[in-house]
Amino acid sequence: MKKAGILSVLILILAVMAFSSSATFAATDGFYQSSQAALSWDGTDANRLKAMTADYAYTYGDEASLTYALPWDFTFYGQAYTGLTADTNGNIWFGNSESAHSFNLANTGRGPVIAAWNNDLSSYYYGGVFVQYKTDPEQVVVEWQTETYTNEGFRKPNNFEVVLFRNGNVRLDYKSFTAATTNKDYGSGISLNDGAFAINLTTAPAQ
Repeated sequence: MKKAGILSVLILILAVMAFSSSATFAATDGFYQSSQAALSWDGTDANRLKAMTADYAYTYGDEASLTYALPWDFTFYGQAYTGLTADTNGNIWFGNSESAHSFNLANTGRGPVIAAWNNDLSSYYYGGVFVQYKTDPEQVVVEWQTETYTNEGFRKPNNFEVVLFRNGNVRLDYKSFTAATTNKDYGSGISLNDGAFAINLTTAPAQ
């Protein structure tokens, strides 16, 4: 999956999608279907000094994670969740509260996941993972400003986000990747963690 410049991928629930005849989709797992979306970026306040509230939270470091209570139930693979765990390795977990990296996407061993960038990442010296509830449209944005672990402290940032919508749709946006030689992707996308239902955006056909 291309990561140069801004790339947006929309993952839609099949049951609620209306397709145009000219649309091209990269992958499907029977629950969700992915498509390249119009270039987009919502972002968060991304400020380590801002006070945390019910609508805004963050953490930073190496192998760090935070649990965030959602403003509404978010349905992922047919299961409604009241909260999520975001880790500094580029993942959103449902049902797991620990950080993980470089895992098998189809069988994570840690439950359902949205893996925005599946690598060993660190925000010990720079950035963090930031979660913010926003309105108009109503959404929860999870943003990462991070380095790869091998570039920790060299200020070679990667910046990407996941946007969760109330209807269950998900958008992944990739803004900038600095350290290309260490940005190996071990399989980004979504997974139910059952070996069957997953969309690996890294291996999806070109759009």
